[in-house]
Amino acid sequence: MSLSTSLITKSPPLPSSITLVKQPIIRQSSIPIQSMMVTQIHSILDNIDSVLDKIQAQANSVIRRSAFNENY
Repeated sequence: MSLSTSLITKSPPLPSSITLVKQPIIRQSSIPIQSMMVTQIHSILDNIDSVLDKIQAQANSVIRRSAFNENY
């Protein structure tokens, strides 16, 4: 009986101490995670921008070709 009582008295402080420890860790780690997400979003936007530039260059060359063909 004394063992189960000691376990019961030891159990409740553990979750509360774990909860107290988890909160600052979550707050501290959220900044690097947000920073990583922002970096990834910037990378994705750069890739999209690059693809759009290529599409625009191809569209311009098609327009130039069709204008060239109309003149001849």
